[in-house]
Amino acid sequence: MKDFHTYPSQYDDLSSDQFWYDCCNNIGLNPYQDNVVLAVSGGADSMAMAHMIKRFWGQYPSLQNRPLKTLRALIIDHGIRENSHHEAVITAKRLSALGIPNRIERLKDKAPPTGVQAWARKKRYHALWQDACRDQAVIITGHHAQDQAETVLMRLSRGSGPRGMAGMRQSSYHYGVRVMRPFLNVPREKLHDYASQHKVGYVDDPSNDNPVFERVRWRQAEKDLQQQGISSKDLWRLSQGFLRLDQIMAGQMASRVNEIYGMTSFGVGWIDHDQWLDLPSLMQQQILSHLIRSSAGRQHPPSQRSICALQDWVETLPSKGKTLGGLEFTPKVNRFGQRMIWLYPEAERPWPDEGSKAGVLDQGHHIIDGRWHLFLPESAKLRPLGAKGYAALKKWLKINGKSNGKNREFDLESMTLAPARAFWRLPVVQPMVQPMVQPMGQVATKITH
Repeated sequence: MKDFHTYPSQYDDLSSDQFWYDCCNNIGLNPYQDNVVLAVSGGADSMAMAHMIKRFWGQYPSLQNRPLKTLRALIIDHGIRENSHHEAVITAKRLSALGIPNRIERLKDKAPPTGVQAWARKKRYHALWQDACRDQAVIITGHHAQDQAETVLMRLSRGSGPRGMAGMRQSSYHYGVRVMRPFLNVPREKLHDYASQHKVGYVDDPSNDNPVFERVRWRQAEKDLQQQGISSKDLWRLSQGFLRLDQIMAGQMASRVNEIYGMTSFGVGWIDHDQWLDLPSLMQQQILSHLIRSSAGRQHPPSQRSICALQDWVETLPSKGKTLGGLEFTPKVNRFGQRMIWLYPEAERPWPDEGSKAGVLDQGHHIIDGRWHLFLPESAKLRPLGAKGYAALKKWLKINGKSNGKNREFDLESMTLAPARAFWRLPVVQPMVQPMVQPMGQVATKITH
């Protein structure tokens, strides 16, 4: 097997079985275990990916006791360009000709006047996430080494910390759904060569050359950077160095979880301030970044500048709390005399609009408040728990806690230690048709990033 961290200039032919097996082994893809949703834009990169994966799928026999899992593609029509739907239809026909089941998801929302690419990415991944949730599928994208280099440059310009500078991962999670990027260490030109060699048709998206978009500007600056001695390969290697550092830090953090910091089963983060002071500065920053991402439901870490400012505040531990990035940070001494810092989404901030209409969600999978994965078998109303609901839940847990096992006791303890406001944003679901015996409501499942 080739080294996972090696820039693959040694791969002269992406058609070789060895190349594909290396890719799959690196990300842990198994046709007997994983349903797959291919994210296909119709461009050369994603069409080469689709062709290659279909060939790979076909090499595995469907055995009686080990049938192959499903392989399908999702095409997102963002509706941003005039010809986008026509191109999506062409792409669907090409995928069908390859024997890949597919469908087109046409976005109904209108693109905003600014931040179009960020908006499109968010909508695209949400559609892929909903599709993958149907059968616990993994999402596979066609991102390549140049995409990684552009990501590193963009994050460098924003002052990202070690986790951000590691760039995209070959295997990561989007709200609990696994996302695989098998070609992250493959140069773009090799994917294009593969498409030409196998006569794979594709469409050219003119927005890929539009300098109004930040990623395109960095792409177009590639020649200037190369003249200064900075190549895509160098940026890719830089991301790998930060990835190793992040992995080392994650291992050290894991050994201290629930001792120095942690997350309750209700999704409320905490830090033991006295033990926190003994940690190295870099580990403090990594823990803050991790807790903020988990508590706020963010897919990407905050800027290093904001993390360092928060680190200074935690160090001094003022008597009053603060807010940052939609989160509340509340110092509190618990009944055991421990100085704690609790972090949780701002209790009274309006909920973001995530597909609901007047607080009603349709049947299906939903991401609530960026933090909770909720599946509804039918339409239902959604509301935050609020101050009154919190008081009722706490009373109910006191009565039913011991009879419902250890987890209930832990929930009750966390509600006693943490500030009451930390629980006001818990999502509560109420059925549209009231049952004979009305329950308190269903609380959604916390997403683990």
